[in-house]
Amino acid sequence: MSWSDVKSILGHHKGWKKYYFILTLLTLFATAVSLVSAYLTQLIVDATNLSATLIVLLAIVVAINVVFPIIQSAVQARTFYRLSLRFRTELLDGLLKAPYPFSQRYTAGDLTERFGSDLDTVVDFFTYTLFKRLLYIIQAFSSAVYCFFLSWQLALISFILSPIFLLVSNIISKKIQTALAKLRVDSSESSTVFLSILKGQQMIKGNSLQARFNADFRAVSQKIVAGESRRKLFNELNMFVIMMGFLSRDIGTIFIGGYFVNIQLISIGTWTAYYYNSGNASGIMDSIPKLIQAWREASVSYRRIKEFDVLPREDGGTEEGSAVAESADSAEAVAFQHVCFRYPETENRSGQPLVLDDFSLRVGRGEKVAIVGKSGCGKSTLFQLLCRFYEIESGRILIDGADIAGLPVG
Repeated sequence: MSWSDVKSILGHHKGWKKYYFILTLLTLFATAVSLVSAYLTQLIVDATNLSATLIVLLAIVVAINVVFPIIQSAVQARTFYRLSLRFRTELLDGLLKAPYPFSQRYTAGDLTERFGSDLDTVVDFFTYTLFKRLLYIIQAFSSAVYCFFLSWQLALISFILSPIFLLVSNIISKKIQTALAKLRVDSSESSTVFLSILKGQQMIKGNSLQARFNADFRAVSQKIVAGESRRKLFNELNMFVIMMGFLSRDIGTIFIGGYFVNIQLISIGTWTAYYYNSGNASGIMDSIPKLIQAWREASVSYRRIKEFDVLPREDGGTEEGSAVAESADSAEAVAFQHVCFRYPETENRSGQPLVLDDFSLRVGRGEKVAIVGKSGCGKSTLFQLLCRFYEIESGRILIDGADIAGLPVG
C-alpha cells in the first residue's frame, strides 16, 4: 500500500485531518500521563515522609488513565462508522457507474467478500488499529527512554534481545500476509458456490445435482480450513516470539534489577518506577509486530477493493446525440447497420470470436420481428447492445434515427 493509496482511502472520509489531530493530542496526553504516573510512584516509594499531595496527584493520574480509553474509543467508533459508510457507498457507486463488462468480471461471492471483509479490514486499520498501535508505540518508546534515564545498565540488559525478536516477528508476519491473500480468494470462491446453491435450489433438486454441489462446497471449504489453519499457526508462532521478548524483559528486570537494589546501585523506588515503565516499554515487542501485520493485512484487502476506486465511468453521451434523439421522426424505430461485435476478453474468455459479423437489421415503428436461432447465436446480445451494456467494434445502432453512441447511458 503506497502513500497515494493512503491518501485515496482518506479521501473517502470528510474531516479526517481533524479526527487525526484530535487522536494525536489524546495520544500525547496519554503518554505524558503515563510518565507522570511512573515518576509519582518513584517519589512515593522513596519518600521518608509520605505527602498527601503526592497521593492525591497519583489518584488523579490513575483516574485519568481509566477515563482516557473511554474517550478515545468514543472518538474512534464515531469515525469508524462514518468512514465505513462513506467508503462503502462511494465504491459501490463506482461499480454501478462503470461500464457493464466490468461488473461481469466478478462473481457475487467475490463482490460480497470485497465489500464485506476486505473493506472492513481497511477501514478498521485506519480508524482503530493504526492509532491504537501508534499510541502504544509512542508510550513504549517514551517509557524505554525513561528506563534508560533511571538505570541505563538495567535497561541494556533487559532489552538487549528485543531487536532480534522484532526481526523474527517481521519475517513471520510476511508469511501471515501471504496466507491471508490466498484465504481471501478462497473465501470469495466459497461465497460464490454457496450463493449459487441458494439461488439454484430448483435446478439442483430437479436435476439431482445435490451431490455435485455438495462436493464443490466441501472442496472449497477444505481449502479455507487449510488456509485458516496455516494463518493461525503463523499467528501463534508470532505470539510465541513476542512472549519470549516479554520473558527476556521480565528476567532482566526482576532478577538483575533485584540484584542492583541489593548492592544499592539503585533505590527500591527507582526499581519500582523502572519495573512500571519496563512493562510499558516492552509494548514495543507487541505493538510493532501487530502494527506491521495489520498494515500488511490492510494492504492485501485494499488491493482487492482498489480497482473499484478507479473504475472507468460509462460514457454520458453528447448533447448533440440527445438533441437528435428528441427531434428525430423516422419510420425506423431500431436499425443495426453493419454491426460487428465480440465479447471483451476476460480471464475465462480470451480471443473471443465475433458474435455479430456485419449484421444489419431494420425494425419499423409498430412492426413485430421474431429473432430465432440456436443458443449462442447472438439473440440476447442484440438487446444487450441496444442497452449499451457493451460497445460495438464497428457499425452503428440507431434508435429513431439517432446513433446510440451519442445518447447518455442510464
